[in-house]
Amino acid sequence: MREPAGTNDPTGLPEILAQARIGGQSLCARAQDAEQLTRAVQGVLPPDLAPHCLWATSEKGTVFIVTDTSSWATRLRFEEICILEEASRAGGPKPGRLWVLIIPQSEWIAPSLIPADRG
Repeated sequence: MREPAGTNDPTGLPEILAQARIGGQSLCARAQDAEQLTRAVQGVLPPDLAPHCLWATSEKGTVFIVTDTSSWATRLRFEEICILEEASRAGGPKPGRLWVLIIPQSEWIAPSLIPADRG
């Protein structure tokens, strides 16, 4: 039989995520920061390009952006100065580099495709 969880033991996914840390920051806080940066960057991009900035995060002076095709990646790279300036305004250390990562839609994992025993 399983022993009862201690007072500091997480009991569910929200508690686990709240206690998980990466670089001293909670996983939830990092996700919120990335969402805010994504929205900020999308706000300064041309209207046709903004929806293709799928995710943005910043770490150690580098802004990472995820997009879905190489053509949109090229367009995002042309906006590097604008993106880095916006990331700098969003807070944290001033970024000096932009990395654009391509993840094709065919490689996305939809929540409905995750087996019930894993999700």
